[in-house]
Amino acid sequence: MPTKPGHEPGPRPPYRGAPRPGAGLRGGRPPWWGTRPGRLGVAFVISGAALGALITVLAGIGPGLVLGLFLVAGTVAAAFAVQPRAVYLIIPVPALAYLTAAIAAGVAGGQAAGSSHAALAVGAAQWIASGFRPMTAATAVALAVTVARWPRGARDGPP
Repeated sequence: MPTKPGHEPGPRPPYRGAPRPGAGLRGGRPPWWGTRPGRLGVAFVISGAALGALITVLAGIGPGLVLGLFLVAGTVAAAFAVQPRAVYLIIPVPALAYLTAAIAAGVAGGQAAGSSHAALAVGAAQWIASGFRPMTAATAVALAVTVARWPRGARDGPP
């Protein structure tokens, strides 16, 4: 059967949502990496802090290194998982997530020196201070990835 010019039979276009040729684990990363919304990145950071707090409580140690490592890991995962224009949403989250998780882990783990309000306040100050470096590192990672991934030539600010 003769065909019209420009309508030659050929491979059918892929259906919507079909994997692209060559898609898959490119360089060891999932194909959705860098396509998630900003709120999912915030959830990644909070989940990392919550998991670190849980492990801290189960290990019976005070908030510090373990919680900080999970916070930084969650921030790195979040910064690369979200869309480039949404990375800025992650910048304030690590400090707030560590603050909440450290106090919750300290109280739940019974790490307060006494049962008075003053002892709890002193303990909370120590737990928060022990996370200064991880909070700073996680925030610096979020800032660096935001600068590196922000679309070039974007004249307008964040949405």
